[in-house]
Amino acid sequence: MALRPVPWSWLHLSWQQQLIMVGVMMLTSKGTAGIAGGAFIVLASTVTAVGHIPLAALSLIVGIDRILNEGRVFINVLGNAVATIVIGKWENDFDTERARKVLHSRTTTPPQSESDTAKVGAEK
Repeated sequence: MALRPVPWSWLHLSWQQQLIMVGVMMLTSKGTAGIAGGAFIVLASTVTAVGHIPLAALSLIVGIDRILNEGRVFINVLGNAVATIVIGKWENDFDTERARKVLHSRTTTPPQSESDTAKVGAEK
């Protein structure tokens, strides 16, 4: 039996099927941002588990997944930085003036905190 090309025009997902796919992908994608190619593995496993989309459809995007991975890494780092600032402000532990001073300084050495200088002075 010869394999025929799949006519992609017949592939219509209902909103329930789309919601299931998004939900399963959100649950299974936790922790994959730090793994190179992890998102593609999650996508392949989700497509296989849910079964609404043929696995052969992934061959269409495997070539551009590396480029997309660079964007995912950038968004992950940006999200982590924003979340750190939000939590710091929420806990009243974020010093805006110090952050501006560090970000606008021309030196490459990190600023010492008062506790670091107190430890150095105590060791002498």
